Amino acid sequence: MRYSQTVSAFLPNGALPIDATFIRVSAPDNRGYYSIGISPSYSLPVSLNAKKVIAEVSEEIPRSPGNSFIHKSRITCFVESTFPLKEYQTDNIRQEEQKVAHHVSDLIEDGSTIQIGIGIIPSAVIRELITKRAIGIHSGMVSDDIINLVEAGVVAMNRKHNKNRIIVGELIGTQKLFSFVHKNPIFKMATVDYTHNPIIISSIPKFVAINSALEIDLSGQVNSEKLDGLQVGGVGGGFRFLYRSFSLTRR
Repeated sequence: MRYSQTVSAFLPNGALPIDATFIRVSAPDNRGYYSIGISPSYSLPVSLNAKKVIAEVSEEIPRSPGNSFIHKSRITCFVESTFPLKEYQTDNIRQEEQKVAHHVSDLIEDGSTIQIGIGIIPSAVIRELITKRAIGIHSGMVSDDIINLVEAGVVAMNRKHNKNRIIVGELIGTQKLFSFVHKNPIFKMATVDYTHNPIIISSIPKFVAINSALEIDLSGQVNSEKLDGLQVGGVGGGFRFLYRSFSLTRR
């Protein structure tokens, strides 16, 4: 199953229908809407269709803009929690990895929209983009490195046309990122059936997908999930972006 298929698989008429979901949500607004915050990608649509929804309400969860909200009428029961969110920090970037990132950044033009994967190389590439302009983000996830691009004006939102904003399904980073996204209009959270939709991706001009690989053999086959016989990566969404980019190139 592709990551992009999780929503359809978990819905009532899907292959693995979900009866109950457990979610962490922000404090509600005055209309009774809670934000799923850092992870609405498939949690939101599944929760909106589950028979029972159990919600942990926490001040630690940011109210992230976009498609991340669930109304109190959809929630079966609540419990309050105070423990902090799990954080993800990028390892130190070595000189070799920075050289790779520098070559990759040369392939990205001003005005491009990028998808960024997780890992040291993608993080290094993001840091290399600091001299670019009018970069948009359409990605399954983003991490802390995106903050510097926004603050440097590399990613700027055109409010009239909603261009160059950050469309993302998952926030994977530290408290710095979670606080930065809180009520920040440059971000637009979206579900996986939108972020990984080939039709949506193919409609984006100058789209560039940036993902890590563990091995590439001499025939061009790429391994991004197994190392020394062990599964080290989950069912990710990179294939959707790779598939779409490859199809466009062949045309």
